[in-house]
Amino acid sequence: MKKTAIYTVLFFILLFFCGIAHSQADAPSPLEKLPELVRVLSDQGAATQSWQLYGRTIWHDDTSSEFYLRAHQLQKTFRSFQWQGIRSDGGELRLSGSKKLAAIRASETIILFSYPKKNGYETYLIYLVKGRSWDTNKWNTQSSSIRHTIRALFQQKGNFFACVSGNFDGKMNNVSKKMNAILSVFHARIVEKVEEKTFKSVSAYTDHWQDFITSNGRKINVQIGLRTVGQSTTVTVGTPIITTEY
Repeated sequence: MKKTAIYTVLFFILLFFCGIAHSQADAPSPLEKLPELVRVLSDQGAATQSWQLYGRTIWHDDTSSEFYLRAHQLQKTFRSFQWQGIRSDGGELRLSGSKKLAAIRASETIILFSYPKKNGYETYLIYLVKGRSWDTNKWNTQSSSIRHTIRALFQQKGNFFACVSGNFDGKMNNVSKKMNAILSVFHARIVEKVEEKTFKSVSAYTDHWQDFITSNGRKINVQIGLRTVGQSTTVTVGTPIITTEY
């Protein structure tokens, strides 16, 4: 998938949940949640195949000049990122920059996106870190840099989504109990679920984390998805929700 398509999908995922994600100051850092999700999957016998961390915040601006000021500040502050420059399309404005994190085989992306709304502009700042494999020691070393970036970008005002995927040997019937085991670890109560022959997902709520989104008036802060292809089943766990294809 091309980068532009990835950015578009990511934007609309987060746009959909705009205004319904809630957090508290004492909620665990997203950097604490990722290793926890990895550990839970590992305990169930699934090695991490990919992981992602999203963050976003929103402003309501009067004019497009605020976008250009923020864009300039981002490029000035994060000089180690490779910036693509500001793009304009039908009144929509976008700036994106990326950076490789070779030590953990991951990448960082910063996106600033603004579009006309009513008498002003809706502006989104999105931060994405994604990797394939997982090494706890290397993560512990790199996470301080990621934490610094998050603090500089959001200043404790963003909403964050952590997601980890792994793989089980076996088809759906043999690994469905793994989903229940993961829910049990978090003492999570099922809110919604979907079940098919080769696909199953649950949305649940746990007091283990304070941040959540609302769906049909009910709180959700953990999602688990299982998908069987051939003789193996992929498991994806996200909090408050899964924000990647599964």
